[in-house]
Amino acid sequence: MSAVGGVETSEEQKRRFEVECEFVQALSNPHYLNFLAQRGYFKEAYFINYLKYLLYWKRPEYARALKYPQCLHFLEAIQHSEFREAIACNANAKFIEEQQILQWQYYTRKRQRLHVIGGCCIIVVVFSIVTKLTIELIEPLKMNALDRKIQFIEILEELCNHMLEYKLHKDKEGLQRFSKEETSTMNTLNKLHQRGVKVELGIPHEMWDKPGVEITSLKQQCENILGDYDEDIERWFYSGRSRIPLQKYLCEQRVLKGNDVSCIRKVNSEL
Repeated sequence: MSAVGGVETSEEQKRRFEVECEFVQALSNPHYLNFLAQRGYFKEAYFINYLKYLLYWKRPEYARALKYPQCLHFLEAIQHSEFREAIACNANAKFIEEQQILQWQYYTRKRQRLHVIGGCCIIVVVFSIVTKLTIELIEPLKMNALDRKIQFIEILEELCNHMLEYKLHKDKEGLQRFSKEETSTMNTLNKLHQRGVKVELGIPHEMWDKPGVEITSLKQQCENILGDYDEDIERWFYSGRSRIPLQKYLCEQRVLKGNDVSCIRKVNSEL
């Protein structure tokens, strides 16, 4: 409640600010807007006035506090009766959600930063190594062009799943951070578990070997590279694999073109 006389205390102002901040950001969820519309809130004059009042969040000094600034687009949209009526339809809310997902997928694919070590993208080197080892399984001279094409496509489709076979060794640096060998920490914990020692990690034992966030990110970045350079990889496979190493062709001449590639030589020294 407010202090006597209707003047808010500093603590009450802080609490109101937090509540309004959370509410405004919730407006970026089309299903929440659908919920409000179907329950008649958008037909109440007091609620419409409250939405107008919340427009102050568009001012830079307030917008900077928003974690999900896209909510401001919806805050502006619900000022209009046409949108308030349309969002009451479940299909419209679903459509907006699908468009948000597509927009986010585009955003992450085009703008996601690759894992950088020493000013260079080590993921690119890991990718080229895995790709080279996988593609070497194809023996082009022993199959016809159609079979070779089919096998090449199948290998690319499964390529990034091989990234999940890696483990992140946080006690090492450079390329050695990524290895298929079990980490020393997990090796010790598994031995203790086998001896009957109770080891509490907050997750079931069968999930200990599940890929962590870093390795899952490795797979995602692999998919990003594959999506952007699949035609280049195919071109290398059919016409350049005998003349130029994939690492040079893909890493230096394409993915990292125009950037410092000295780290590739540093990484190669670790191999």
